[in-house]
Amino acid sequence: MKRRKKITKMRLYHFQAHVDTTLYFDPVSTAIVGATDVGKSTITRALYWVLYNKPARIGHPGTPDEFTTWGERHCFVTVTFDDGTEITRGRKDGENYYNLVNSDGVKTPFKGFGFSVPQAITDAHGMYPLIIDDKEISLN
Repeated sequence: MKRRKKITKMRLYHFQAHVDTTLYFDPVSTAIVGATDVGKSTITRALYWVLYNKPARIGHPGTPDEFTTWGERHCFVTVTFDDGTEITRGRKDGENYYNLVNSDGVKTPFKGFGFSVPQAITDAHGMYPLIIDDKEISLN
């Protein structure tokens, strides 16, 4: 059986309300607390965006790019795992991309993947969505 990976760090760069935020996760548990409207829910959306490429369109409706902080042209979210694997999901000048750095330090870029997640990305994080009654459910 494969060992489950743990998220150790997450960086949000120009992702919605976060200009440049880095979060460090405790190996046992992490709680995210704060006042209303400071970006706690955005952290969850950013994690789902990296892991599952969902939601497909998020952010401030009507902006040139609904993923990025207002006035910016590039955003990304990087999730780092305890084995050194690093997955970056980004959007720059209207183009979507993933960058995967595996535990051996080998970097693989991905572009042109549509609404799906490249299989190598899903395999790297190992948090597969469940399919129940033909509906995808992400319980991780």
